Amino acid sequence: MESTVWNLAALTAFFVKGLCGFANTLVFTTVVSFSPAVNRNISPVELLLGYPTNLILAWRERRAIRWRVCLPLAGLVIAGSIPGALLLCGRPPFWFPLCCWAWGWASSAAGCSTSGG
Repeated sequence: MESTVWNLAALTAFFVKGLCGFANTLVFTTVVSFSPAVNRNISPVELLLGYPTNLILAWRERRAIRWRVCLPLAGLVIAGSIPGALLLCGRPPFWFPLCCWAWGWASSAAGCSTSGG
């Protein structure tokens, strides 16, 4: 039963990716989350499934890539991954969202507004 859900999720996700070029992760994660699968296994599987299609899309659209936009963004992604991995290393999974919630609650209690108004 579980493999049927995973296969259906993969077919549906990559059908959507074939139509519009993105959103496969959203569809795949949503469909698989209804199965009894462990959540930490969903993202690596989707990454392995999506890698070939991303390479095909990148190769096909390589002449339209604007390197002045892509390279700084890629550098920011890599630069953010390192501190993010260090923040989560050795801590329980609920630690970071709990700290973000506490920081948001404390700033709203102190009267800090992020709405700009």
